[in-house]
Amino acid sequence: MTAPMTGEPLISVIVPVYNVERYLSACVESILAQTHHNIELVLVDDGSKDSSGDMCDEFAAKDERVQVIHQKNAGQAAARNAGIDYAHGEYIGFVDSDDWLEPDMYASMLRNMLEHDADLGLTASQYVYPGNKVVPHCIENQFLVMSPEEAFRYVNLAGYFTVAPWDKLIAKNLLDGVRFPTGYFQGEDYLFTYKVLANASRIVYDSTPKYFYRQTESSVSNTSREVSVAASDATAWMLDLLRERYPEVLPYGRFGHIKAMLGVYDQAVRSGQYDGPKAAWWRRYEKTMREFIAAHERDVLAQVDVPRARRIQMGLVRYCPMAYRFAFALYKKLKTGRAD
Repeated sequence: MTAPMTGEPLISVIVPVYNVERYLSACVESILAQTHHNIELVLVDDGSKDSSGDMCDEFAAKDERVQVIHQKNAGQAAARNAGIDYAHGEYIGFVDSDDWLEPDMYASMLRNMLEHDADLGLTASQYVYPGNKVVPHCIENQFLVMSPEEAFRYVNLAGYFTVAPWDKLIAKNLLDGVRFPTGYFQGEDYLFTYKVLANASRIVYDSTPKYFYRQTESSVSNTSREVSVAASDATAWMLDLLRERYPEVLPYGRFGHIKAMLGVYDQAVRSGQYDGPKAAWWRRYEKTMREFIAAHERDVLAQVDVPRARRIQMGLVRYCPMAYRFAFALYKKLKTGRAD
């Protein structure tokens, strides 16, 4: 692809597409309408069975900035990896195909990166629930210029940036040797993001929300398929990295690992898999999690500002997991929306 001669750096935006005909137009239009015009939009049709693949080709026919890859269904991680392999941009961004962006999202992130000599830019998101209920997902008025060590502190705290790839603008060289792990159907973002953070030299984060994250009944994170342990595996990998490079922020990493383990555990309980055919495996997982909390709870609570609800959760799981499972099931029945 020959980049338009605008003088602007080329940003490659990678969008994995699978059976999303209802939302795809809004997503693509929000990307092509960016105030940063020099964009290469890479749509990776991951074997869609609806009209999504044809829609991708129609977008490409109308705008030369759109490139389309059609592949057999291999999952979101493989689709993103195909996009990375194809991308020609100096910077790489990711967007999920049912979400959309503020018009200046990439211009804002790139400006922050250039002004602060950063190779990784981060923004914040807003969750959009059915009925167009919009909920900000960050602490307001935060602007952080960070080293990787500092970034590993914040990525493990609620209210800042997430492990999701879509709130990031990444200098392409940070992706040398880095791809999304395949074999998981959920949670593959964790390991990818940790490797990107570790490769960065300077990171800039602006909490002004620029990304709209649509919450739908069919979202991967809301399904009841087999529970993925990718988040737990990846945060364990992160702990090894922190021990080697950034031991000062280990308590934050341990808190992140606890949150990830609890998230996996909660999914197993909510989906009924805790008492399903793999019940014995989940009992062992529960035992390992409780032992980790017992070993590190004091250190974490002494150094990390852990929200009260998380403290209660950790205590219940450690001392009375049966009561926790009952309370969690009741909480999910009564509460709508999503908790941190």
